[in-house]
Amino acid sequence: MEVLFKQETFRSWLVDSRGVSKRVAGDIISRCRRIQKVTGVDLSEAVVRKSSFDLLMDNLDEFILETTENIQRRQTLAGSLRYATRLYAKFLAGTKPSKYLDTYQYRSHWE
Repeated sequence: MEVLFKQETFRSWLVDSRGVSKRVAGDIISRCRRIQKVTGVDLSEAVVRKSSFDLLMDNLDEFILETTENIQRRQTLAGSLRYATRLYAKFLAGTKPSKYLDTYQYRSHWE
């Protein structure tokens, strides 16, 4: 399984700052690693610029359409993967605001 950039710091941030349980934090990290695996991109690099973030979302949509036939399941899967991506972008925005904040602000309408 792919390593997530600053994975343990992200896990701590999820538990301490977002108030999720350790199990939920593990689920979110697992989704982020899954995104890296199916898209073939480093998630920490994909959230740097709007264009790369858009491409990542397009690739996720393609993956979901190709692998999931049930419409309700597609929506659930898309939501959970996008949520994990947004949380990771928020985390990175907090650690390096100048690098990640613009992308997070652009996609904040998803929440």
